[in-house]
Amino acid sequence: MKPTNYIYLVGLFLILGLAGGCSSGGSDDIPTPPTPIQPTEKDYVNVSKDSLQATSQGNEVQISFTTNKGWTASSSQSWCTLSITSGEKGSVTLKATMTENTTTGERTAIITIKAGTISQQIVITQEAAPKDKLELATTSFTVVAKGKEIQIPFTTDVAWEASSDQEWCTLSATSGEAGENIITATIVQNKELKERKATITIKAGTATPQKVTINQEAAEKDKLELATTSFTVVAEGKEIQIPFTTDVAWEASSDQEWCTLSATSGEAGAQSVTVMIAKNKVKSERKATITLKAGTATPQKVTITQEAAAPDQIDLKEKSYKVGTDGKNIEITFTTNAAWMIASDQSWCTLSKAIGEEGTHTLTVAVDKNTGYEDRTATITLKAGNVQETITISQEKKYQLKVTYTDALNDYSGADVEVKVQCNTEYEISFDANWIQQVKSRSMNEDTILFKVNRNDDTKEREAEITFFNKEKNLKETIKIRQEGKPEDTSVKPSGNIGNMEWG
Repeated sequence: MKPTNYIYLVGLFLILGLAGGCSSGGSDDIPTPPTPIQPTEKDYVNVSKDSLQATSQGNEVQISFTTNKGWTASSSQSWCTLSITSGEKGSVTLKATMTENTTTGERTAIITIKAGTISQQIVITQEAAPKDKLELATTSFTVVAKGKEIQIPFTTDVAWEASSDQEWCTLSATSGEAGENIITATIVQNKELKERKATITIKAGTATPQKVTINQEAAEKDKLELATTSFTVVAEGKEIQIPFTTDVAWEASSDQEWCTLSATSGEAGAQSVTVMIAKNKVKSERKATITLKAGTATPQKVTITQEAAAPDQIDLKEKSYKVGTDGKNIEITFTTNAAWMIASDQSWCTLSKAIGEEGTHTLTVAVDKNTGYEDRTATITLKAGNVQETITISQEKKYQLKVTYTDALNDYSGADVEVKVQCNTEYEISFDANWIQQVKSRSMNEDTILFKVNRNDDTKEREAEITFFNKEKNLKETIKIRQEGKPEDTSVKPSGNIGNMEWG
């Protein structure tokens, strides 16, 4: 019990006693004070140090503490043992013995002391085993792209081993004994266009592994030089030369079938590739890309731009022809920049060829004889691509001159003679005698012509010819007009017959 509680109780009993005395009225009834309650002693363990250090070789450390109870002690690690593990109250000193620490890290053991309801812990930390020796003078190297051998010197007091993480960096030895050592690292040529890195790792016992960094420079680019990287070519196509220089073997390719190369590979030096560009038959511009490669040099691209084909065209020397009645063969000459086809709309007008390719062509058109009495026309249609032209063949009709006349012996006194003429062209009339004159005519296609026959005062019969003709068309028709002589008397003796004459 705490002293304050004891004082409180004594005071309480005094007050109660005084109160009782006052109530009885006597001074001899003073109560006997109670016996004081002694406080209980608290359990304790007092340690001199709650943490201790031990060397890696293994040694003993002393643990000192005092307690008012019987006690026990225990260790959390088998490598740390205690000289005694229990005892009575009082001042105590025990020993903790550590075995050698052969690991590369420090270790900890916890000693727990219990006394009654109290426990205390003491932490013992043992040092790590000392590391083995591994010393390097240089841990990084820079090597040119061509490669080389480098020396890596180091010292160790134990056996060692080494390794490289890159195939292009090899070592002269990968293990050895203690002492001063040198490893030769062989770095092969770097053909890549970027820097590369290798790491060599050296290990020796418990020593911290050492890493050596090898930085190798990027390869220099090979040479590939072109004077011109773009060309423009007309639609008709052509050959062009692409000169270039390289210090290594090269190869070339085109991405278009219409653009072909004279060579696709070659050796170092001043070179030239011939590019054959075919004719562009489409109505739009087109491009081809030629790619040249030479070792590590940046690939070079040559652009070929070919102009669009010209719009489809037909060039005709003549577009119309006139042919006579008898017909004939005529020649049609034309030039086109596209495939063509040609046709006639009349069977009497035929062609020597119906289709063909671009270029200049001469075709024969056979025009048959016209046996009809009307002019006729044939239309020839020539198509090339999306354009067309027409050719007109005009043929003359068959010309006819037909004269109908009733042959009779005309009266001597004169008369009008009617002659019917059928003709599909103009014609002329001629007389071989002056006693007949033309009076009039009607219609061009079928004429009825009147001729006046004068009086014949001669007693002899006479005869005259009337000729109808067209010299240009080679037309001619002749009739005879007969007139009787003047009779000795006034009687007339008619006689005659009908004659139809046709020539053509």
